[in-house]
Amino acid sequence: MVNALKGSYSGSRTKSYLDDVDFSKATKLYDSANQSTKYTFSMRVKGDYMLRNFILVEPEFGEIQGLVFSHKVDQEWLIGLDTFPGWEQFTGTFTIEDLQGNLISESQISDGTSQFHNTSNGRENRQTCITNYVSTCTDWYVNGSYVDTYCHIETRTTCYSSGGGGGGASGGDLNGNTPQPQPERVVLEFDDSEPMGTAPSTSLSVEDAWEQDICQKTAFKNNDCVQDIWNKMKQNDVGYETLTNFLGDSPKAELCLDIKDIGDDANGNTDPSESGKVIINLNSTKLNRSKLSIARTLLHEMIHAELIGLVIKAGGYDDFQNYAKNYDDEFLAIWDYIEEFGKSGWQHEYMADNYITYISSGLKLLEAFYVSSSFKNAVNNGYYDDVIGEPWSWDNFYKYMAWEGLHKTEQFQTDIIDENLKNKYDQYRLRFEDGNSVNLDCQ
Repeated sequence: MVNALKGSYSGSRTKSYLDDVDFSKATKLYDSANQSTKYTFSMRVKGDYMLRNFILVEPEFGEIQGLVFSHKVDQEWLIGLDTFPGWEQFTGTFTIEDLQGNLISESQISDGTSQFHNTSNGRENRQTCITNYVSTCTDWYVNGSYVDTYCHIETRTTCYSSGGGGGGASGGDLNGNTPQPQPERVVLEFDDSEPMGTAPSTSLSVEDAWEQDICQKTAFKNNDCVQDIWNKMKQNDVGYETLTNFLGDSPKAELCLDIKDIGDDANGNTDPSESGKVIINLNSTKLNRSKLSIARTLLHEMIHAELIGLVIKAGGYDDFQNYAKNYDDEFLAIWDYIEEFGKSGWQHEYMADNYITYISSGLKLLEAFYVSSSFKNAVNNGYYDDVIGEPWSWDNFYKYMAWEGLHKTEQFQTDIIDENLKNKYDQYRLRFEDGNSVNLDCQ
């Protein structure tokens, strides 16, 4: 469809528009009233306070059409707010253009209602436009079992004439006397929680896009303490950076986060699901510990998820060796670990050999949030030096924290036990858990 659309238009403006479209993901709506299917894509924006969407309209009869929807937020309105009130109260300018940059319509919107409306024929029509933002949610079941709920937000706009202004509107025509190809219903994935002072935008960095695609189950969403940890990790791209620093590429596993009783003493676990997503479970019985420790568990399980994702990509363990032979050294190295340590043991051995430095670096990014000033003062005054057996080292602290969960590996035996560092490994973590005043647990 996109290629057909490109063939219908020419010129640098069209190319510029299409180059800004993210064609990797779209929302879809069938408009029975107009007998057309509308696909909504995100677009990159170059200015502030702007949200743009590319609308691909595929009618049952007729030619495919491309439109650009732009919401330009009134900066004074947004800056004067404590929180973003949602798009149903949007104040600013809404425009629709075709792919050659021709203005189809422009509306000045105040608190979600059109104040005046310009059309492509130059007339101004006094119209009232009511836009409802309807959230549609669908429960997803696999083999009869509930998996997750997915939601999208759909705009439904109805405009009618209220008289006045340069020629008037006829009946309910959205654009005055000359009907224009303006969809009345499209799906726009707006985010009602845009932070203050930033431009509402669908243009996401690769880090934000990866984090946004991670689903959250109800128990995870409803735990405010865990949400604080996850939001801080996203704010600093901790998960993405930790995985990417080792992989050298963006992480590939599709993740979902949950909290539940996993039935043992582990801090968490990771399981593939029939949906193709990898589920990370925080153990609900093991949340009575520091936020930094819980963040470490999330990082640890994210690495598990990525390794599981590689096995899934290879077609499973039975096909892994043949797959590895045809691909790069990474898969061959993993196959060596699988052969030596088996399906149940290779991941921890691989993590211990390759990820300690990256987990440690990721945790350091959270220090400003989860290490209290009083604890830092105690460290600076040498309060813990005697029990640890050396002056406190933050590098050692994060390194020992990164080892948590990997104490049964061969590398732990070599690097910690054989080097007589087990007491330091224990004491660094214990002193932090006992002495840090921001160790509010999430249980």
